[in-house]
Amino acid sequence: MFNKIFGNRVQQAAQTAINAAKKEKPVYRFNTSGWQQMGAQTRPQDTRTPAQIDATIDALTEKIPAVKEFREQIKTLNPKHRALIADTLEMADTYEFLMTPIDMVRHKASDGKTVIQVLLSKFLKASKENPEALKFTQAVINNTDTQTSKYLLTRFAGFSPESMLARRENMGIVARYEANMSGFKTIEEFNQYTEKRIKQFEEDSNTFLDALAHYAADSKGIKNYQEYRNYISKTINELKDSTMIKNDYVEKTILDTPEAGKYMDMSIPFIKPVAESTINGMYTGSYKRQIDFLKTMEEFFNTDATPEKLSALASYNDSMNKMYRSNKLESGIINAFIETETPMAQLRYNIAQLPQAIKAAQEQGQSFNPLSYIMYNVNFVKPQPKIDLSKGIKYAPTELQK
Repeated sequence: MFNKIFGNRVQQAAQTAINAAKKEKPVYRFNTSGWQQMGAQTRPQDTRTPAQIDATIDALTEKIPAVKEFREQIKTLNPKHRALIADTLEMADTYEFLMTPIDMVRHKASDGKTVIQVLLSKFLKASKENPEALKFTQAVINNTDTQTSKYLLTRFAGFSPESMLARRENMGIVARYEANMSGFKTIEEFNQYTEKRIKQFEEDSNTFLDALAHYAADSKGIKNYQEYRNYISKTINELKDSTMIKNDYVEKTILDTPEAGKYMDMSIPFIKPVAESTINGMYTGSYKRQIDFLKTMEEFFNTDATPEKLSALASYNDSMNKMYRSNKLESGIINAFIETETPMAQLRYNIAQLPQAIKAAQEQGQSFNPLSYIMYNVNFVKPQPKIDLSKGIKYAPTELQK
């Protein structure tokens, strides 16, 4: 009996060891530490198995304790949506070496929720009600840099990266003021204290408000203690509603808008050319390129957008790329196609004739606006005559006249 019990325990221990050895390790898709490539780019293809995705989520939720509450719910989602969450957590668990970092983990709204917590709660809901929005979000991550991806994710959570940055800059002003008052002798001590205080401010908004109010009172040079305390108390109340420290989020975003899903889905083929048009180029030290990208993509989220119009836009863009090797797919061009009342047959005919029309204009030394030609021109190229001896000479019908 003893041997039987002992033998079973040995077998169980051996099986446990085998299972532990078989346990998948986290697999990360991006280089999210240090310097990173900026601008439009094609991310590595996601070849992870569902088990590897789960292992990655487990590892990242251990590093970001605030999202542990979502772990079991995340595991009930389909693998594609779990992969998106793994990518999102991977990006959240980094801090860009830029003047415009986006902290999705520590930044808190007045209700204590962080960007990543709000975003994951929206992802869980969208997985059932608005899967097209998650498909669009994944496509943005796959075709843009980390800064642009995190900007979009933060906006989709309902937060403003611009307000978040302004708030952190204000934290830095107060922290540096405190460091100066402390009389540090070395830059290293000064910087360590400053960063420590900023982190404390991020963890506790009340601490920041109190420090900011003291800073404001000191700058006023108030000498009377009671006046000093009254001023601080008044200032804290004023700061709670001030845009300078405002850090709340909007409740409803496009992730909560299922009716927008089909337009987001139709816009996915245009993410790459829009990214190439808006986020490539020198770093500006601001969110200007990210704002341009998101505003341009939002042009597609329009009830006038149809597959036929977007197909014509894609044909136009391809044609321009072939002739000019690059083409700015800007909001004006997108709007022109989505809002046009020009018949689709005419649009397609003009797009087909575009190379010939450009060549003719160049030979005649004339300036040429391709978009105006596409939208408004009719029969720029004269059709070949058809000879009918019984009725005389007659122009052959164009595609539009048939």
